[in-house]
Amino acid sequence: MKHVLVIDDQESMLSITSQMLKDQGYQVTTAGDGEEGLRLFESNPATFNLVMCDVNMPKVNGFEVLNKIKSNRPKLPVILLTGTN
Repeated sequence: MKHVLVIDDQESMLSITSQMLKDQGYQVTTAGDGEEGLRLFESNPATFNLVMCDVNMPKVNGFEVLNKIKSNRPKLPVILLTGTN
């Protein structure tokens, strides 16, 4: 089963994205901000097949998450997401 890490500081987007992926058969781990997402990723980087990450987050933004993940696993697909309020 493919394992996706979803990182977003908006609970509604985290919930919707997570449920859509689960409905398609993916295993999903969620994080409410970039710091938590990086902690989860760094605790076991080989477990994830894809990372989906919001760009605009407090503390650690999506570009910082992308750079840290790519320094560890350069070929891991990362999708950066953003929206408007």
